[in-house]
Amino acid sequence: MGTPKHSLYGASKFHRILACHGSVRMSQGKSDNSHYTAELGTAAHELAEWCLKTGINAYECLGLVFNKFTVDLKMAEGVQLYVSFIRDLCRKHKIDPLLEVRVIMSSVSNNVYGTADCILIVGDHLFIIDYKNGFVVVEAHNNPQAIFYGIAALDTFNLWGTIKKVTLGIVQPNGDHIDGTIRTAELNMSDMGKWQQKFSITVNSAKSKNAPCNAGIWCSHCPASGSCRTRIMRTLNLVYGDKPIDEMNSDELAVIYAEASTMRNNIEKIEDKVLGYAREGKKVEGYKLVRSIQRAKCNDEKGFVAAAIKEGVKKETLFNTKLISMTDCKRLLPHTMVNKWFTKPPTSTSLVKENSSRAAVSTSSAVGKFKPITPIGNK
Repeated sequence: MGTPKHSLYGASKFHRILACHGSVRMSQGKSDNSHYTAELGTAAHELAEWCLKTGINAYECLGLVFNKFTVDLKMAEGVQLYVSFIRDLCRKHKIDPLLEVRVIMSSVSNNVYGTADCILIVGDHLFIIDYKNGFVVVEAHNNPQAIFYGIAALDTFNLWGTIKKVTLGIVQPNGDHIDGTIRTAELNMSDMGKWQQKFSITVNSAKSKNAPCNAGIWCSHCPASGSCRTRIMRTLNLVYGDKPIDEMNSDELAVIYAEASTMRNNIEKIEDKVLGYAREGKKVEGYKLVRSIQRAKCNDEKGFVAAAIKEGVKKETLFNTKLISMTDCKRLLPHTMVNKWFTKPPTSTSLVKENSSRAAVSTSSAVGKFKPITPIGNK
């Protein structure tokens, strides 16, 4: 019997394990359900691997299906960015890439392993390239997942005495980052040794039945967050502080804001837990279980429309059409023509992470901060 496909200490979850050693113990036996964006990411990875192994471009795969997703222009554009980056590196260094490689961090434990997207070994230089299809921005600098693959690759290929530097690369076509869609960070072997020790200490602690829990933004995708008392207490403490929200300063509010989505996720899991109790026939004080309101789904839309047309119904009456966006219209029509028919809403503001490429908006006046300019000739 081989090793399980996913390690309890896998690379994708190691940022959480580093912060909360108890998350491994708390998550065992709990389903780590996949979701749409994760499955879409898997499809993009499969397309990328296919292109790099066959030598074709992602654009040539439009209409093909990977992991039950049909390749569209958006997926092809993102994957091609990654494929071209890998090919450029391979041409430059005259090597072939190692793709979707299982690497084991044997210097820490044989059950610490993961699958790296792309590894390049160029003499004394190791490249770890990770493709990210999501919108949540991922940093290359101090990235635990990429460093995990780096240490595991050093162990798997016995490279500790050979490699002198490690380059981590993140290719993220959908992430809005001030440094662009391709970001890199370089580590020397002293850095890698320190991280290896950090990983070793973390795994040894996480194996303990008394491994401590520590709640934070890393709880968002933890399978145990709905039943973890530490996470629940963290959510309650943030919401019900020592003073009302309208008396908090911006720094105090920023702490709560940073975890807002994590808290929503936590509360949703609690709601699911309570609903599960009710469905099991257990009493939930003050509530009762009722049938949900469900919308019927057409099993064969094309077939139904064809049958309806035969009955004399016009096709347009079966659909609620919606005009495409202004940006999409400009891809089809002259900009000047589109601008006559569209009006942009008033300028508004929103908060994004500091590493976003979008320009910051000034909220303060320059009045009184600069000396008035003296006109030439009036000195």
